[in-house]
Amino acid sequence: MENETDIMLTIIVPCYNHEKYIGGALDSFLSQKTKYKYEIIIRDDASTDNSQKIISEYAEKYPGIIKPILLSENTYSKGVHVINSDVIDQINGKYLAITEGDDCWIDDNKIEKQLDFLENEPKYSGCSHRHVFFNCDTGKEVIDSQIYKDIDVDVEMIIRGVVSMHTSSVVARSYLAIEYFKIYEELGWDTSDRYMMAYIATKGPIRCFADKMSMYRWHSGPYSFTMTHNREEQIKWEIKLAEDFDKITDFRYHEIIKENIQNSRYEVDGYSMRDILHSEYLRKKLAQYKLKDRFAVLFKISFPNLYKKLANIYHKKN
Repeated sequence: MENETDIMLTIIVPCYNHEKYIGGALDSFLSQKTKYKYEIIIRDDASTDNSQKIISEYAEKYPGIIKPILLSENTYSKGVHVINSDVIDQINGKYLAITEGDDCWIDDNKIEKQLDFLENEPKYSGCSHRHVFFNCDTGKEVIDSQIYKDIDVDVEMIIRGVVSMHTSSVVARSYLAIEYFKIYEELGWDTSDRYMMAYIATKGPIRCFADKMSMYRWHSGPYSFTMTHNREEQIKWEIKLAEDFDKITDFRYHEIIKENIQNSRYEVDGYSMRDILHSEYLRKKLAQYKLKDRFAVLFKISFPNLYKKLANIYHKKN
């Protein structure tokens, strides 16, 4: 892969203290059976474990494919986004995929299927697929998205959280993702997977395949916002993300975003009953729900397994 103009896909891999997983992640990219040329840009944010050593070994073995950015000082703690101009300036692919260093792909035909689709369907801004959620602490694996057939996803569906598309599942047209990251970098705003995908969807629909082709690994440790901030800080962060997205899209989706913030479904849904009982902020937010939404959230929290079974039955019928 010496000719960079022939590269069709750039895979960006943010990494921090992923020594247990980074080798498996890279192997899952390198094992792809595809006619398309690709590159792997892996940015390690000054890991304190052996991540950089492992990355360097892979880069030495695959010099035309793996392009490491190994930092000596952590930048995320200083407010620098993991995908900034240092990474953006190195993107050569027509298409872009992002997969964290502790996640991986589980289908050797992932690149082939997604790029074949985008090459033949120019109206689509990107494509995604179902993913597997694996809890590394418990060893349990679940399918984290209730998609039983290929569907097209639009901005509203993403903002409302109707469809779960993990970052590791998405392949987008590079210029759209670059456009998004440059906007946020210039404004000095934080960002999230949900609103990156929503922005890309403003330029065209995203096809979501029913195939399971990637794995999101969850593990305890200081690697993400949700693990280093309390519940109320996370909620306020989510609201700010929604408001920022509203601004950069010139308020075209204002009513949807406004309703999403008012209902605040994502603010309480997913927390435990204990969290709600011990947080005045969450109780106030729950009280703002419409009665049917309040019942739905409390039912999901109280009877998660039954809720999942009923949801599966509903989706299969529809």
